[in-house]
Amino acid sequence: MSGRPQRRGPALAALFIALFFAVASNTMVLTGLPQIIGDLDGSPLQYTWIVTTSLLVLAVTTPVWGRLSERISSTRLLMLSLGLYLVGSVGAGSAFEPWTIVACRVLIGAGAGGIVTLVQLIVTGMTTPKERPAYFGALGSITSVAAILAPALGGIIVDLGGWRWVFYSTAPVALIALLMVWRFAPAVIPQFSNRGRFDLAGTLTIAATATAAMVALSLLQSTPVLALVVGVLALLLLGVVVFVEHRAANPLVPGALVRNRDLVLVLVASGVGGVAAFGTSVYLAMYFQTVRGASAGESGLLLIPLSAATLVASLLAGWIVTRTGRDRAVLAVGMLCIVTGYGMLAFLGHGTSLVYVVIAGAAVSLGVGAVGQQVIATGQRFLRRDQLAVGSALILFLRSVATVLCLSGFGALLAFAASGVPASDAVLNGVRAVFIACLIGGAVGLAAVLALSSRRRDGDAEAEPDTEPEAEAAGGAGNVLITSRNPSETAV
Repeated sequence: MSGRPQRRGPALAALFIALFFAVASNTMVLTGLPQIIGDLDGSPLQYTWIVTTSLLVLAVTTPVWGRLSERISSTRLLMLSLGLYLVGSVGAGSAFEPWTIVACRVLIGAGAGGIVTLVQLIVTGMTTPKERPAYFGALGSITSVAAILAPALGGIIVDLGGWRWVFYSTAPVALIALLMVWRFAPAVIPQFSNRGRFDLAGTLTIAATATAAMVALSLLQSTPVLALVVGVLALLLLGVVVFVEHRAANPLVPGALVRNRDLVLVLVASGVGGVAAFGTSVYLAMYFQTVRGASAGESGLLLIPLSAATLVASLLAGWIVTRTGRDRAVLAVGMLCIVTGYGMLAFLGHGTSLVYVVIAGAAVSLGVGAVGQQVIATGQRFLRRDQLAVGSALILFLRSVATVLCLSGFGALLAFAASGVPASDAVLNGVRAVFIACLIGGAVGLAAVLALSSRRRDGDAEAEPDTEPEAEAAGGAGNVLITSRNPSETAV
């Protein structure tokens, strides 16, 4: 691959650093929340919104960043995203009132949404379809390990320096990543530029729908009647979204993608993978600490094998798909691991062997690693070249929406399962109910993967390793042109 870029290493390092903390920031705050609410005299409502705000904003902004990348260089947008993330982190760490943290979490979520989306698109542009699964495997290991390790990492930071350092600690890393992206990342220029009117109405209605759905699920536990009212509002807003997107000249969610049967199956599988990643990290940590009496540090140690399983599975899945092209088989095995792991976790008890629990969690993590990023690479083979940016963003969007809605719904499910049982069994019953729900979701994801077709999108065959560097760089992404930041260097 002599014609391939010579500066890939530093560029990928910058992208990996940015991606790790964008994902980790969503749950790092969990272990510091009791201190935050206690120090700032917060309420349970503020507790909930501090957790879910960044996840919601990340989900809603994902397709927005995808559409913007058709107009503006993805590299410049990534630097903007890192800047938003940096400002939000410093602001949240300096806050003296809970709603200020919620507002800063909006900036963090918007920045994280850009980072997660644009890193995928830049890596897509830097690679050919044949080699892409291996690189997406590396991205998958980063995102999955970050999701699992984040609560434990947050607990260690809180123990050492207090809750403010959960936010402050990510700021210098974001700054370093920003400088590295500015110096080393390739300039990504849209090749299929979309200069039409931006779908602002679609953006606002999708945001309102996702927010209403999350609020409805959050209210199920405390005020079911109000939750029903807000849920009906969410359904009405969903109808408005369909109407607005159907009439939009450049819809945020193009109808052609929603009508693509294989892409819809990929969206289902992607959502299941996202929920599984957070289901293990959040609720296994709750089981270890609340049911088994482990400290935050001990809980973190017990989660390390899960991170290792995710890392190995993600890298191995990428290598297998790159060598064999059998992406459906890899995704099916991954989903089967998720189903098996959650099937084991559904039988947890007070005295269950910790070895059994860790093995079950590791099985889920193996599946998450195999599915997490490979499902995006698989989805890309059902897209035309001019659909790659918005289609990839849509896969990430549905994954994020599924995650934030399920996390909100799991809270209500946990409370429902815990009601009417002795206090000593309440949390255990709730955690088991969550794992059973994840088991059902895994079965749906497995069915979706098995139903995928083997067809490939147009243009995959033209980006072979022996093509000219310039043609390969332009053809690898399909919708972007990669140029060197320094004219004297080899094209990146």
